Amino acid sequence: MVKRQLEATGLFTVDLQSTEWNTYSEERVKDAYPVFQLGWFPDFPDADNYLTPFFAPDNFLQSHYEDDTTTKLLDTERTEPDKTKARGRPRQGPGADRPAGADPAAADGRPGGRRR
Repeated sequence: MVKRQLEATGLFTVDLQSTEWNTYSEERVKDAYPVFQLGWFPDFPDADNYLTPFFAPDNFLQSHYEDDTTTKLLDTERTEPDKTKARGRPRQGPGADRPAGADPAAADGRPGGRRR
């Protein structure tokens, strides 16, 4: 589906390839692929489980995304004993005023996240 959508724009020619999991796991974190797909799903419904794997330093995806404000908010959310207070904190960081799914690195019109 993604291949079809990208090629329909006339801007891309997509060459889908696959590799063995061990090779893929090693190469994707070394930025060997210009674009890749990796499946993930949260195992329980907690904000930390949805945010930390993508936005914390040294995250699960090893995406090189790092933003000091986001990191502080994630740390506070994780350590707040009052979960009612903790639930609102992540929406205070970069992108809080943007629709869900918007690019968090461009939350205020300028790059907010840094590649390491």
